[in-house]
Amino acid sequence: MKILLNLLSTVSLISGGASGVVISNNSYATMFSSFYSSSIYKLTDEGKIDTSVGDGTGILEDKTLKGPTASITEFSNNMIIATINLNDTSVYKLTDEGKIDTSVGAGTGIIYQSPSAIRTVIQLSNGLILAGTVSNSIYKLNDDGTIANIIENQTFDGPVYSITQLSNGTILAATRNSTGTSIYKLNQNGTINSIVAKIMADRIISITQLSNGTILASTSNLLGEIYKLNSDGTFNSVIESGTLDGILHTIMQLSNGLILAGTDRGSIYKLTDEGKIDTSVGDGTGKLEDKTLDSGILSLVELSNGIILAGTSWTFH
Repeated sequence: MKILLNLLSTVSLISGGASGVVISNNSYATMFSSFYSSSIYKLTDEGKIDTSVGDGTGILEDKTLKGPTASITEFSNNMIIATINLNDTSVYKLTDEGKIDTSVGAGTGIIYQSPSAIRTVIQLSNGLILAGTVSNSIYKLNDDGTIANIIENQTFDGPVYSITQLSNGTILAATRNSTGTSIYKLNQNGTINSIVAKIMADRIISITQLSNGTILASTSNLLGEIYKLNSDGTFNSVIESGTLDGILHTIMQLSNGLILAGTDRGSIYKLTDEGKIDTSVGDGTGKLEDKTLDSGILSLVELSNGIILAGTSWTFH
């Protein structure tokens, strides 16, 4: 049975000047974020929790972000931001160690509140920084993480969950809608070019291209389907189906070639260069971490300094 997980967002009136866009907190967002928060873990280059930090837990930030850590992104100027995917739409600045930068936001690390929750952030090869939102829009960000302007305003058919630039320069954006997923081709300025595929199945959450050119998509299937896509963004085949322990939110390849996949059960899998579970590890399961993070893994990133971070979904407290 397919279950659509609806992620909440609040769109409020925008205020603020050219330096960025901010909104005022509403009472529901404040209440919700006071009960739910997320963590940031440090991983080793083998994809396991780095027990040399956080008193052996690997935790750099212990339930200090006010909602699910939807994305962690480093820009070419080494600015690192983390975005929250919930009614609390905070955008945090992180240090190069992966911790909240308490020198901003009166010690909170919060740069601003986005008018809509930001689900994905990418800096293109031309330097343009795009943010996909749950309000079916794409923002252009400044290199300090603030919003420059809205490029596409509620013009997609669902929340923009993933924006990826392929090695050939093609930019793909994936949405989640009532019937499945639409994959859009974007122009180099971030505007919509065309819809290249409509996949009437589990919603695609992220798209990743491996160094060998293989394009993988993680889906909202409860047992973690992995799709292979063609170079134009169209569907190719199902690589894994019903073989992971939960919804697969993110796939990332490290600079050393290791391919990691994080599920909503707090597990990390090792994948082969074909995108299949690597059964040579974890007693045949492919697991590097077996439900050991405090909640689901929404984001994985390797910083330019080699530090590897995992952002979790949320924990009730």
